Amino acid sequence: KTGDFQAKSSSCPALCQFPVAFGGSCRPPFPFTDFLLECGVMQHLDETKKPDSHSTNESPETSVARPECSAGMQNCGTGTPECSAGMQNRSAETPDRSAESALSPEILDQLTQCQQAIGYSFRNVSLLLTALMHTSGASQRLRSNERLEFLGDSVLGMVIVDLLYHTCESMMEGEMTQLKSVIVSRAACAEVSRSLNLDQYLFLGKGMNRQKLPASLLANAQEAVIGAIYLDGGMDAAREYILRVFDTEIHRTASGSVGQNYKMELQQRVQRQFHQIPVYKTLDQKGPDHRRCFKVQVQIGNQSFHPAWGHSKKDAEQHAALNALCELDHQKPKYPAD
Repeated sequence: KTGDFQAKSSSCPALCQFPVAFGGSCRPPFPFTDFLLECGVMQHLDETKKPDSHSTNESPETSVARPECSAGMQNCGTGTPECSAGMQNRSAETPDRSAESALSPEILDQLTQCQQAIGYSFRNVSLLLTALMHTSGASQRLRSNERLEFLGDSVLGMVIVDLLYHTCESMMEGEMTQLKSVIVSRAACAEVSRSLNLDQYLFLGKGMNRQKLPASLLANAQEAVIGAIYLDGGMDAAREYILRVFDTEIHRTASGSVGQNYKMELQQRVQRQFHQIPVYKTLDQKGPDHRRCFKVQVQIGNQSFHPAWGHSKKDAEQHAALNALCELDHQKPKYPAD
């Protein structure tokens, strides 16, 4: 098993050492993903700083060459608990000033202003620098914020899912999925970036217009910042930041002011109660081509519900879905049939 594990993991030197370091076990005693992220994401941030060689008490039979860990973690890969303990308690670490000395005063000032804007002070400012580095301004792609964006996207999703699970106890999985998709959407992330003026602190290439940045770029930067905060301060710091800066989006979504999807709500309810899928039938349409209205009716099995009109098929289906929901609750239909 150990040989198979090493063969499959040959692309990652640090990964190959786990079976030997942990007595032949393919499963380390601390968060494996956390370790790889710490080493992988940070390896390019300070290439000039090399860790001291680690002394071990291994026997000749188990002694192997240890990969250098540019994250600066002690006893990395030796199987001792110091490595994971240092990572899990990142919030208790002292600030790392070594990276700051290599940055110009102008960049340091820009990073300081950004930290004030987002309300979080980094111990390792190199993480923030990477989070703000767009591919157009990076010397190579690995120095851009794309990897942190990948990490931050998952951290954001985890925090929001955890929030919904513990605060929306009456909601089914489909309903929570719908809320989550709105809160973590690119539009929401971009809006949060705008509210923090994050666009003013991004490191861009010469061809980029800071005043006309696409929403996708702002959304990616926001996710990268979340990933950087997670690596710098752990999950608690990331959760505090997310719940604070996404507070408006969370409450707006929860209040339904973003627009309710009655078709989705009806489909989930019908599948749950009747094990069927609603069918939408267009009964009529009126008006010229540029102002056409549509009349749509919902059918569930052999039962037909109160039809409704709309200025588009999409609107008419939403109105008809709401009418069906009202009738299922023994209430008067919201929209008239004529």
